[in-house]
Amino acid sequence: MVTSSTYPLSYLTAAGPAARPVLLLNWGLITISSIVILIVAALIIGAIFRHRTQSEETDAPMSEGGATSWITIGVGISIVPLFASMVWMLLVLRSLREPDDPTMLRIDVTAQMFWWSFHYDDDPSGPAPLKGFTTANEIHIPVGRPVHLRVTSADVIHSFWVPKLVGRMDMIPGQINETWLQADRPGLYRGQCGEFCGLEHAGMGFDVIAETPDDYLAWRRHQLEAPDQTPALQSAMSLFDKNCGSCHAVRGTMAAAPIAPDLSHVASRLRIGSGVLANTEASLRLWLKDPDAVKPGTSMPRPALSEDTLSAIISYVDSLK
Repeated sequence: MVTSSTYPLSYLTAAGPAARPVLLLNWGLITISSIVILIVAALIIGAIFRHRTQSEETDAPMSEGGATSWITIGVGISIVPLFASMVWMLLVLRSLREPDDPTMLRIDVTAQMFWWSFHYDDDPSGPAPLKGFTTANEIHIPVGRPVHLRVTSADVIHSFWVPKLVGRMDMIPGQINETWLQADRPGLYRGQCGEFCGLEHAGMGFDVIAETPDDYLAWRRHQLEAPDQTPALQSAMSLFDKNCGSCHAVRGTMAAAPIAPDLSHVASRLRIGSGVLANTEASLRLWLKDPDAVKPGTSMPRPALSEDTLSAIISYVDSLK
């Protein structure tokens, strides 16, 4: 099983221009907060010893006027860093405005308990315009190119968050919010739902794979290809259509339902179950036998499959590379 320790969610490093100002703000607020805590702690300790000294000398508590003056000084000191933090935050928000770039890649993101749908718009840039398509739980982006994201939810409030690339953006049912991200270098970046959304909130993750422009273009062209339909797989594909096609879609086949994650080329993804299992044959068998045991709260029902049917469907899904 792939765990969070394998691909940690780190918000203390940045790998893109949409995350860098937020990272600096985080470090700044940590520094300011630490200084304020130290000052307040020093004042409290000083007040305790001062009160103890006065009590020993006069057996009288600190005067009300003296206590009030210390409170006034403390409030006055606190106003300065709080106001500075507010101004800094507003400047960061202004710096995160989407770049005016007509070549931006555009992706529609829909969250639902507990998985992600990513729809790539038609891409007119480049010598050969590419058609749009839909994938699930894993997105690929070209390095150095800004990506415009339109995010929404199909059920409850979720939050799109890739700490190294972009801050959180709420995903609200019936409303489209917009944000953007960009990766400066190739790599794997972990994304996560940042708003508690139910039983499997912690297991609602996704992967962002940043690639060189050539590798991204090759991946995108491959996504538009139909799966292998050799005679050896015809029987297994029929069983898949019968048992899984009412919820899942596979491009170029009879399975075209948009209810559950799109499984076109699913065998090439790093994980299944929206990130809770590594994409292996053993994991797929475990998932198909009892999805709720792997991911409690999932909407996928437990399929009643014979061992032969299960093995045939697994062989078909493994062919969707």
